[in-house]
Amino acid sequence: MLVLTRKAQEKIQIGDNIVLTILRVKGQAVRVGIEAPRDVRVLRSELPQTAEVEADVAPEHRPEPAAKFTAKSQAPLALLMTALHG
Repeated sequence: MLVLTRKAQEKIQIGDNIVLTILRVKGQAVRVGIEAPRDVRVLRSELPQTAEVEADVAPEHRPEPAAKFTAKSQAPLALLMTALHG
């Protein structure tokens, strides 16, 4: 596992097309911006059941995502949260 220390406005590059920006650190909370292609699915780690349910729904019946980006796996975000919370 890679563990990084970042300050507000610093970035983390994952692969060629995913960029995480630390927007704000306030107490125990970290606000993170994620730039990724639309075909990359980004989920909060506490939502795995929702992701499984969405996978069973035909694409034409899926609601538009609330965020601009989606992600194929939770791994990059989970890795970041683990790194930030040590």
